[in-house]
Amino acid sequence: MPSTLKAVRTRTTAATVTALLAVAACSGSGEAGGTEHDETETSESTAEGASPSSPTTQSEAPNIERPGGDGPPLTETEDDLGSRCAAPDGVSNDPQTMRAAIELINALPKPVSIACLVQSLARPLRVFPTASPFSAQPAQGTSNPRVFIFSGEALILSVVPAGVGRDMLELSQLTSVSRSVKAEIPFPITENVTDAQITAHLEHNGGTVCALCHSTEIPIAGDEFFTGALESDALRPVPAFDVTLDTLRLAYEQCDDDQDPIRCEILDALFEPGELVYQAFPEEMRTFY
Repeated sequence: MPSTLKAVRTRTTAATVTALLAVAACSGSGEAGGTEHDETETSESTAEGASPSSPTTQSEAPNIERPGGDGPPLTETEDDLGSRCAAPDGVSNDPQTMRAAIELINALPKPVSIACLVQSLARPLRVFPTASPFSAQPAQGTSNPRVFIFSGEALILSVVPAGVGRDMLELSQLTSVSRSVKAEIPFPITENVTDAQITAHLEHNGGTVCALCHSTEIPIAGDEFFTGALESDALRPVPAFDVTLDTLRLAYEQCDDDQDPIRCEILDALFEPGELVYQAFPEEMRTFY
């Protein structure tokens, strides 16, 4: 089902403005003899080519087969990511390990974007937003925070909607409250992710680039990790950079598709499939500095 947040969102796009101007030209000022309509309803119906007096409803839209055949049919009013980016049968949308996360990425239809992966994750989505710039995936202020996504008991993913780290997915799997295995995968994904690609991407001075911030790297083996994985110190963001869910929600609601469609797509993928809940890092975990 489409999110209620999507229904009340008031993004102004070029297509909507053009449609409203066309309606105004045909109907005059609209101050006499017209019927008043909700602004959102009018803009949506005219943008789809429908009359303001008879807006298109979801029930009138053509049905589309839902992936996997489960649940009621999709409609054209639902976001394309929602109809395309869903875990296929036999693949979990709630990965518990790094290996399971890679399996999900490889199972999604290619090319796979960051937004597509986020869209596919099970809800409620447990998140922790931070405005901290101290990372290889730095936040770009409170309106473009780094968002940590908690999956299972130990897996943490992170994304940012803007900036130099926007095309990277950061993964961390806790082995204890103070240690974790890290990975970084560049997006979009056009071919299946392999262990060799992850290892090669992270290589730096005999270890990984993660060691620049996360010290004491040592090899670790396990079916839940990729081959060649290294364990190092786990760190949490400094509390001074914490961002509230309300602030993140405001960034979503005010995002302009025309100005930055990729940013909006990532924010959409966080909010529209279902509930977001706040998840704090363990207080026992050391902060970045």
